[in-house]
This record gives sequence, structure tokens and C-alpha cells, in this order.
Amino acid sequence: MARLVGDAAMYSFIVDVVVHPDHQGAGLGRRMVDALVNWSNTHGIRTTLLIASSDVVPFYEPLGFTSDPSSFMKYAPDAPTASDSTK
Repeated sequence: MARLVGDAAMYSFIVDVVVHPDHQGAGLGRRMVDALVNWSNTHGIRTTLLIASSDVVPFYEPLGFTSDPSSFMKYAPDAPTASDSTK
């Protein structure tokens, strides 16, 4: 399973890339990601993003993805913030 979400104009975001362990190593993940990237490219999407845990980064790098830790931000309303530690 794999999904593509986004605004259909400037960006798309690959999420939920999952291959059952019994079928890993057969190229299914690669084919799903390739299909999603191709769809984005065909539809003129400028940027395709994804979030990958460190253990799967080596899977995505040969597919053309690069790490860019400076561009990801998270909103978690119940999480403490940096300003909470100075109070």
C-alpha cells in the first residue's frame, strides 16, 4: 500500500508505503514509489516529499530522494515547546 496526498499543483507527499514482510525484497515498494513519483511528474507537481525513518532511508535514496532535515516541522499542540523550558 502507498498513498499520495497533496495540493495537485505544487507538492505531493508520499505516505503509508507498506509492504507485508512476506513480500519485501520483491520490488513492490520500489514499483509503488516509482508509480507515485511518475504520477506527480506527469501532472506537473513540482516537489514530491516523504518522511522516512532512518532505517529505511537507504531504500529511498536509490529512488532519487535525499535527506533534508531542515525543512520538516511538526505541530503537536500538547507537546512542550522550547519556551516552556524557560518558564
